Amino acid sequence: MLRSGDPVEQEKRSKYRALVANTVMLHNVADMTHVLYELRQAGECVTPEGVRRLRLYLTEHITWSTN
Repeated sequence: MLRSGDPVEQEKRSKYRALVANTVMLHNVADMTHVLYELRQAGECVTPEGVRRLRLYLTEHITWSTN
């Protein structure tokens, strides 16, 4: 929560949040790549179609409102 209206502080916090979000996304991609590599090493068939079906975020449970 921002306690001041200082634009410099707001920009710092915004950049920090973006950095954290990008770090989490990069970590997820690295984890998924590692798991796919392990599956291939174990002899599983990893196809491009199967990889395309992977989702980092489950969104089926979200009800989107048009209001």
